[in-house]
Amino acid sequence: MGGSVGAVAIARYNNDEVLAASIIDLKSYSVEGNVKIEWTALNELNISQYNIERSVDGKNFISIGNIKAQNNGQQKTEYSFTDFHGANGDNFYRIKSISTDGAIKYTGIVKVNFVSASSSIVLSPNPVKEILHIDGMSTVSKTILVIDVKGKLLQQVITSNNSYSFNTKNLAVGVYFVRINDGDHTSTLKFIKE
Repeated sequence: MGGSVGAVAIARYNNDEVLAASIIDLKSYSVEGNVKIEWTALNELNISQYNIERSVDGKNFISIGNIKAQNNGQQKTEYSFTDFHGANGDNFYRIKSISTDGAIKYTGIVKVNFVSASSSIVLSPNPVKEILHIDGMSTVSKTILVIDVKGKLLQQVITSNNSYSFNTKNLAVGVYFVRINDGDHTSTLKFIKE
């Protein structure tokens, strides 16, 4: 039942239907060579989780992580997720909310662009067994990090050389990343340890 008086609308609802969860204020931005994705959920009831999805073409998305929903009812709930493996160039993100009954809802898409100097940087050999060579860097002072797929720091060095070598002998077989930060640019490159 509803009616209006002047510019004021009055409405009364006689059912117990719960409004579907809404995601507002979805945003993404670059922070120290990573991408931070933040969003706010409203009317959050019976939501199981949020899947964070990334695409490099804005069409084909892959899941890069998930966060369990807090189900705070009608309160605003803030969420954030960090993508440690954004690609050079455009990165597109969206959130997929999954309800406890399996219903799926997608947000709109947000975009972050990485402009990186990594195109001239070469890791060799890749895959590597022992010594990983990094060539083609600038001669300004920079921090070089070796991190695993979970973002854990394994090795770190500060140098102004245009090349550097890491001993990877003690690393387990798997995928790793070299992150190079010169204060103005951050480049992240993947390598495989055999």
